[in-house]
Amino acid sequence: MFVPAGTPQAVVARITTEFGKALNSPDALARMNELNTEPVMSSQAEFAVHLQREHDTLGKLIKARSIKAQ
Repeated sequence: MFVPAGTPQAVVARITTEFGKALNSPDALARMNELNTEPVMSSQAEFAVHLQREHDTLGKLIKARSIKAQ
């Protein structure tokens, strides 16, 4: 989940807590089970590392395949 830059940390923490509760609700878990997926919660730092890794991996693929924006 993303929030605007400069969002106060207390607000980010509250959103994270409430979003985690929602993801782990019986209805949400049942639906995710139907979709064969499961919720994954991570810290802001862990998510930043994940995004950087994805950016790097996809950047290499784009360059290797000479993919251009259309």
